[in-house]
Amino acid sequence: MRAPELLAGPADEDCFQIVGTGGVKDGAWHLATRGICMEFMLRLEIMGPHATSFHPRPGEPWEPVVNVGYARRLMARMLAESGVTVRFGAADGAAWAPVVDRVDGGDFVRGQARGTAEGLAVRSGVRAEDVPPDALAARLARDYAQPG
Repeated sequence: MRAPELLAGPADEDCFQIVGTGGVKDGAWHLATRGICMEFMLRLEIMGPHATSFHPRPGEPWEPVVNVGYARRLMARMLAESGVTVRFGAADGAAWAPVVDRVDGGDFVRGQARGTAEGLAVRSGVRAEDVPPDALAARLARDYAQPG
Protein backbone atom coordinates (compact mmCIF):
# COMPACT_ATOMS: atom_id res chain seq x y z
CA MET A 1 0.00 0.00 0.00
CA ARG A 2 1.36 3.45 -0.86
CA ALA A 3 1.58 6.41 1.53
CA PRO A 4 -1.46 8.32 0.12
CA GLU A 5 -3.69 5.29 0.66
CA LEU A 6 -2.31 4.85 4.16
CA LEU A 7 -2.90 8.51 4.97
CA ALA A 8 -6.38 8.29 3.49
CA GLY A 9 -7.10 5.02 5.29
CA PRO A 10 -8.66 5.71 8.67
CA ALA A 11 -10.24 9.14 8.72
CA ASP A 12 -9.04 11.68 11.28
CA GLU A 13 -12.36 11.31 13.09
CA ASP A 14 -11.98 7.52 13.51
CA CYS A 15 -10.98 6.13 16.90
CA PHE A 16 -9.20 3.03 18.11
CA GLN A 17 -8.65 1.56 21.54
CA ILE A 18 -5.19 0.92 22.93
CA VAL A 19 -5.40 -2.42 24.68
CA GLY A 20 -3.03 -4.32 26.90
CA THR A 21 -1.88 -1.27 28.89
CA GLY A 22 -1.99 -3.15 32.18
CA GLY A 23 -3.78 -5.81 34.13
CA VAL A 24 -5.13 -6.97 37.45
CA LYS A 25 -2.56 -7.72 40.13
CA ASP A 26 -3.47 -8.44 43.74
CA GLY A 27 -7.10 -7.60 43.00
CA ALA A 28 -6.40 -4.09 41.63
CA TRP A 29 -5.65 -2.71 38.17
CA HIS A 30 -1.98 -1.87 37.57
CA LEU A 31 -0.83 0.17 34.61
CA ALA A 32 2.09 -1.65 32.99
CA THR A 33 2.74 0.82 30.15
CA ARG A 34 6.03 2.70 30.49
CA GLY A 35 8.52 4.70 28.44
CA ILE A 36 7.66 6.12 25.03
CA CYS A 37 4.24 4.45 25.02
CA MET A 38 3.33 6.11 28.31
CA GLU A 39 4.63 9.47 27.07
CA PHE A 40 2.49 9.09 23.95
CA MET A 41 -0.63 8.25 25.99
CA LEU A 42 -0.10 11.13 28.44
CA ARG A 43 0.63 13.66 25.68
CA LEU A 44 -2.57 12.62 23.92
CA GLU A 45 -4.40 13.20 27.19
CA ILE A 46 -2.91 16.72 27.36
CA MET A 47 -4.30 17.38 23.86
CA GLY A 48 -7.78 17.13 25.34
CA PRO A 49 -10.93 15.03 25.41
CA HIS A 50 -11.19 14.88 21.62
CA ALA A 51 -7.77 13.20 21.41
CA THR A 52 -8.20 10.42 23.96
CA SER A 53 -10.15 9.23 26.95
CA PHE A 54 -8.71 10.56 30.19
CA HIS A 55 -6.58 8.62 32.62
CA PRO A 56 -8.84 7.43 35.43
CA ARG A 57 -8.00 7.36 39.13
CA PRO A 58 -5.24 4.98 40.21
CA GLY A 59 -6.48 1.43 40.42
CA GLU A 60 -8.99 1.83 37.58
CA PRO A 61 -8.39 0.36 34.11
CA TRP A 62 -7.03 2.70 31.46
CA GLU A 63 -7.09 1.44 27.90
CA PRO A 64 -7.41 4.77 26.09
CA VAL A 65 -9.68 5.32 23.12
CA VAL A 66 -7.55 7.41 20.74
CA ASN A 67 -8.59 9.70 17.88
CA VAL A 68 -6.65 8.81 14.70
CA GLY A 69 -6.06 12.42 13.58
CA TYR A 70 -4.68 13.52 16.93
CA ALA A 71 -2.48 10.39 17.11
CA ARG A 72 -1.04 11.16 13.65
CA ARG A 73 -0.31 14.75 14.62
CA LEU A 74 1.34 13.76 17.88
CA MET A 75 3.48 11.08 16.22
CA ALA A 76 4.66 13.61 13.64
CA ARG A 77 5.45 16.16 16.33
CA MET A 78 7.30 13.69 18.54
CA LEU A 79 9.40 12.51 15.61
CA ALA A 80 10.24 16.09 14.59
CA GLU A 81 11.08 16.99 18.21
CA SER A 82 13.37 13.99 18.66
CA GLY A 83 16.12 15.30 16.40
CA VAL A 84 17.12 11.76 15.54
CA THR A 85 17.78 10.31 12.14
CA VAL A 86 14.94 8.07 11.03
CA ARG A 87 15.92 4.95 9.12
CA PHE A 88 13.54 3.17 6.82
CA GLY A 89 14.82 -0.28 5.92
CA ALA A 90 13.89 -2.87 3.35
CA ALA A 91 15.58 -6.10 2.33
CA ASP A 92 16.65 -6.70 -1.24
CA GLY A 93 15.00 -9.96 -2.33
CA ALA A 94 18.05 -11.33 -4.14
CA ALA A 95 20.94 -10.32 -1.92
CA TRP A 96 19.09 -9.73 1.38
CA ALA A 97 21.12 -6.56 1.69
CA PRO A 98 19.43 -3.84 3.71
CA VAL A 99 18.46 -0.69 1.83
CA VAL A 100 18.39 2.24 4.22
CA ASP A 101 17.14 5.77 3.66
CA ARG A 102 18.01 8.32 6.33
CA VAL A 103 15.65 11.20 7.05
CA ASP A 104 16.36 14.04 9.46
CA GLY A 105 13.73 16.09 11.31
CA GLY A 106 13.56 18.77 8.59
CA ASP A 107 13.09 16.14 5.90
CA PHE A 108 10.36 14.59 7.99
CA VAL A 109 8.45 17.87 8.34
CA ARG A 110 8.69 18.45 4.56
CA GLY A 111 7.56 14.88 3.97
CA GLN A 112 4.69 15.39 6.38
CA ALA A 113 3.55 18.38 4.29
CA ARG A 114 3.68 16.29 1.10
CA GLY A 115 1.92 13.38 2.79
CA THR A 116 -0.77 15.65 4.22
CA ALA A 117 -1.39 17.14 0.77
CA GLU A 118 -1.66 13.65 -0.73
CA GLY A 119 -4.01 12.51 2.03
CA LEU A 120 -6.23 15.57 1.56
CA ALA A 121 -6.21 14.98 -2.19
CA VAL A 122 -7.28 11.35 -1.88
CA ARG A 123 -10.10 12.27 0.50
CA SER A 124 -11.22 15.13 -1.77
CA GLY A 125 -10.91 13.19 -5.02
CA VAL A 126 -8.44 15.65 -6.56
CA ARG A 127 -4.75 15.56 -7.48
CA ALA A 128 -2.26 16.55 -4.76
CA GLU A 129 -1.19 19.52 -6.91
CA ASP A 130 -4.79 20.77 -6.87
CA VAL A 131 -5.14 20.91 -3.08
CA PRO A 132 -5.54 24.62 -2.28
CA PRO A 133 -2.34 25.94 -0.64
CA ASP A 134 -4.34 27.76 2.03
CA ALA A 135 -6.19 24.53 2.95
CA LEU A 136 -2.87 22.68 3.24
CA ALA A 137 -1.31 25.50 5.28
CA ALA A 138 -4.31 25.58 7.60
CA ARG A 139 -4.18 21.82 8.11
CA LEU A 140 -0.44 21.82 8.86
CA ALA A 141 -0.82 24.81 11.22
CA ARG A 142 -3.56 22.94 13.07
CA ASP A 143 -1.46 19.78 13.22
CA TYR A 144 1.50 21.50 14.85
CA ALA A 145 -0.43 23.96 17.04
CA GLN A 146 -2.23 21.34 19.11
CA PRO A 147 -1.12 21.11 22.75
CA GLY A 148 0.78 18.02 23.79
